[in-house]
Amino acid sequence: MKVKTLDHYLSTINVAQQSPTLAFLKEICFSHLQTFPFENISKIYFHKQQIPQFLGDAESFLANYDRYGAGGTCYIQNSVLYTVLQALSFHCHLVKVGGIHMGIIVTIERKTYYVDCGAAVPFFRPILLEGKDTESPSFGSDVITFSFQGEGNYHYQRYIDGDKSGDCWSLNVTKSVDVTDFEPLYQDSFKKEATFMKLFRCQLYQLHQKRSVSIVNNTFSIRFESGKKQTRTLNNLNELERVLNEEFHLPQLPVEPCIEFLQQQNLALFK
Repeated sequence: MKVKTLDHYLSTINVAQQSPTLAFLKEICFSHLQTFPFENISKIYFHKQQIPQFLGDAESFLANYDRYGAGGTCYIQNSVLYTVLQALSFHCHLVKVGGIHMGIIVTIERKTYYVDCGAAVPFFRPILLEGKDTESPSFGSDVITFSFQGEGNYHYQRYIDGDKSGDCWSLNVTKSVDVTDFEPLYQDSFKKEATFMKLFRCQLYQLHQKRSVSIVNNTFSIRFESGKKQTRTLNNLNELERVLNEEFHLPQLPVEPCIEFLQQQNLALFK
């Protein structure tokens, strides 16, 4: 990675370069999640425009953030974060989570940590995995548990309001994979039946306000650190764009092309 690109990333998340310590890694996780939105709007837009996005391409990732406020979903965000951590001299490797998700394992002073900034979940700090059950920091009632299964194996499960949310995923912290191993999964994520090609999604943590803002199709929600949640329906494009501007502070996301694409897939956001 070019020094200029690395400096650009650190200045974007407002973190000063340091030696590869746990404290530095915590700063990166905490700031990344509040800077780059988890969203598929740019994914659909670039796909529709036939503009390729490459895994681990930090330079393009940052350019897209500067121009559009774009972040991305799992593969783009975590592959870029992985290349950044490598450039910062962290000892790290990628793992497959649930056979489909990209996670990052970082080893610091012979201790193993799980890092993930591409899941719209509260991984505000690295998660120490030391051969026993553990969990992520909670955000309200949102928490991820890691259940130790022996020999480097864990089960990953998200809970919201005490109920399971999503599938239980398996991972082995010792089974290192390369970015290229995710290429088939990444290409599959552009198929019309793939999850993030058939909905409108944008989420961002705003911890200075102790909240997370989220849009799923035409439902806007604010989840607070206290556990309180507010939800309302967005009735038209103007309301959607106003929320992205006023609540997310992301006025440049290419919303209209995304909505047009979804309409072509028989998903009408507004009734």
